[in-house]
Amino acid sequence: MGLSVEESTRPPGERVAGTLGAPRGRRRAQALGYAYEGRHPEGTRRPKSKTLTHPQKSRGALTRCGNLYVSTLWLFGIAAVYELGGVELIWQRHRMEKAQNIGKEDPMALTKLTMTDEQRKSVALEYLKAFDNGGVTSSGAPILDLFATDAQVYFPKWGLATGREQIGQMFGDVGGTLKSIVHHYSHFNWIFSGSDLVVCEGTSHGEHKDGPWRAGVPEWAAGRWCDVFEIRDWLIQRCFIYLDPDYAGKDVARYPWLHQRT
Repeated sequence: MGLSVEESTRPPGERVAGTLGAPRGRRRAQALGYAYEGRHPEGTRRPKSKTLTHPQKSRGALTRCGNLYVSTLWLFGIAAVYELGGVELIWQRHRMEKAQNIGKEDPMALTKLTMTDEQRKSVALEYLKAFDNGGVTSSGAPILDLFATDAQVYFPKWGLATGREQIGQMFGDVGGTLKSIVHHYSHFNWIFSGSDLVVCEGTSHGEHKDGPWRAGVPEWAAGRWCDVFEIRDWLIQRCFIYLDPDYAGKDVARYPWLHQRT
């Protein structure tokens, strides 16, 4: 805002008339170091006790006369500042910035999302059902999407797979020997540790390329299994699978007690 020649040469302390409720005139006068003397719409002067004087001459009068009313109200992140009947709203942006940062990738493997035991259980169930569905989840995504990029999976007689690429190779090798598999969800036993660790014990039946299997038929054959999961941030971080990989029950000659039964 520019200043006129008259304003720049006006001596300090000279009163400037204005209209009550016109903050632009008040601020212009105060910026020049002059006092502001508001008038009512009908032209009458305000009481002397309501007059602002030059701050250098009467600092106490400003507070004593109560000409400046400032009230700060913090509610839902909003500061409301009231000055001479005018209201200025200052929006706090910390919540907006926090919301914008949600979902940004963090290179460090830190826990970002809190999960309950039931939510971890739902992730494990989605993984097992994807196996029954040919490696496809209920949303149509590949089973590997359920794993963290640096996850580990162990399978007997195959070994330890680290990362999605190796896990995909493992599932391809094992799945290539199976014609079908069905997990018995109603017979699952769940163990929760109160942390990321979840254990699931269960049974299954299906058909291997060398023959069918069903848990309990016979009791010594394949079909009983136990999976140990670590689930964090809605992704499987670790899955160690414990079972008999001899689905068709052909490896009996090396076990004397089985050789006698068969």
